[in-house]
Amino acid sequence: MRGERGMVVGGLRPAHHENGSAMLTSLGFPLPFDLTVNPHSSTVSEDHPGWARSIGLLPPAESWYQDYDEADIPALAAHAVPAAAPDRLDLAMRVLGWAFVWRDQLPRLAAAEPRLAVEHVKDLVASCHTARAVRGNSHGVCVWAGLWSELLEGMTRDWDVRAIRSFTASAVSYLHGGRLDFELVPVLLESLLDCELPLTAHDSPQLRSLRWITSRVTAWSASGADDQQTLERVREDIRAFERVREDLPEMMAALELDKSEIDAVERYVTGLGSWMRGHHDWQQAHPQPRLPEAANLVSPACPCPCPD
Repeated sequence: MRGERGMVVGGLRPAHHENGSAMLTSLGFPLPFDLTVNPHSSTVSEDHPGWARSIGLLPPAESWYQDYDEADIPALAAHAVPAAAPDRLDLAMRVLGWAFVWRDQLPRLAAAEPRLAVEHVKDLVASCHTARAVRGNSHGVCVWAGLWSELLEGMTRDWDVRAIRSFTASAVSYLHGGRLDFELVPVLLESLLDCELPLTAHDSPQLRSLRWITSRVTAWSASGADDQQTLERVREDIRAFERVREDLPEMMAALELDKSEIDAVERYVTGLGSWMRGHHDWQQAHPQPRLPEAANLVSPACPCPCPD
């Protein structure tokens, strides 16, 4: 990684996407989450460009590799999941690397060939219903299936079921203009942070609300307009997050969670805050990330070796 890129939320210059639309910048108050960097980031990120090349995530043109490198996905992962162990941080980098390229691929495909886009979403969902990678209709689906298998490795059946349910909703949201990477990370934090929640806590109204707030704040951070109405919505979301977080001890007592379960909930909720803060600060450092149009991610007939 290129070093510390964190930025204070307040007092930033207005940033704009390449198409001229405003990107959310200053909230007028600091996000109430610590900004830290994963201590393993420098070592783990060294292998990330090699992984992107090895799976054909990027087209052959050298300029695309440069653009992808400048987007600095390892920096995003290092800020968004600062508490992840080295192997989990590496996995987070690969999941985000896939999601950020894929998120720009599917809308283009949906505009040109909507039926094919629907089939790709179905393949994404289908790949989550097996413990092993499956052959999909595109290279991108195949890559995702392998990543999904790693994310589920070692988790219980209960986690498997609820993660699949959540991911299915995220994937289907693509058809309605959703952004998979924003919704996906809160779902996968248990695996990335190795903090499996008790099912009662995971499905509680409180944690469902915190996941929804995290996804929405992240989406606004990347694509929200710099208008007063949007800023007020984000402020209210952050306030709501804090109110729910203050109520968690009462919720955990009512669920009769033991110390290890309480520790898992606290680690998870801290992870949600880190994700919001880390993504926002990365977005400010990279207001116009240039990501490649990798045609092989949506080309029918996966060209890479897939496990049977």
